[in-house]
Amino acid sequence: MVKKYIDDLSLQTAMTEYNSSMVKGNEVQDQYDRSIGYVTLDFDNENGNGEQVYAVVKDPNLPKDQVLEVTVLFRGSTGPNEVLSKPADVWNDWVENDLFLGLRVFAQDHPNYTQNHDHASGQLKASSEALNTIMATYPNAKVNLYGHSLGSMDVQYAIANLSDTDINRLESAHIYNGPNIYGILDDQQKARVDSVKGLIHNYADPKDPVSMVGRDLDKGSLDSVGMVHFVESKDIDLGNQHMTYGYQLDSSGNIKVLQTSST
Repeated sequence: MVKKYIDDLSLQTAMTEYNSSMVKGNEVQDQYDRSIGYVTLDFDNENGNGEQVYAVVKDPNLPKDQVLEVTVLFRGSTGPNEVLSKPADVWNDWVENDLFLGLRVFAQDHPNYTQNHDHASGQLKASSEALNTIMATYPNAKVNLYGHSLGSMDVQYAIANLSDTDINRLESAHIYNGPNIYGILDDQQKARVDSVKGLIHNYADPKDPVSMVGRDLDKGSLDSVGMVHFVESKDIDLGNQHMTYGYQLDSSGNIKVLQTSST
């Protein structure tokens, strides 16, 4: 039996990025058999940077200029357990991106760290380019972005690089258990994400070390991309904690979160 994430629609949508059937033309369904739509564009390691980005629309037969909403899924890291079957993906995700970016985030308080500079990895830049291509393909559509782990970082960076016109087409972003990349952005990119802060729902589990890279629980959403929701999670093993299996629903059916001192 496949283990299920909690029944939160946005989280369920985000985690479809790991479905094995993410191929152009295929229908995307969450674990409760709700249809997200059909994959119409996919970007899979186009130039060796490891990005995996998917455009999903409800009706793939509509003319592209008549599509009014696009779901964009940014896939997170390939699991280390797949190193034998997908060695290139594991290397790209964990060494060239996760490790590289983690070191950049940790280094931001060092006196020799270059401020007001774009410190992004190749995958973040490739994911940003993929989003720009999707938005050009569907010129009249609003976009809803989803990502987990490395995919969360991809979403944060892609938003930071949207044009003055395209930033107004962001409907929402829901991201989960990814490091905070605010400190590796330049000033213009920070201003861009700050301008849509309320549209970005950034969930971080304090019991997941990956979620807390670049974060301080006491700062809440300050110096972060989006509104940070610290999850009140169950305490489980690290791998499943990171994959959001520790998430819980509150009495209203929403993800259970901690109250923080600052938002």
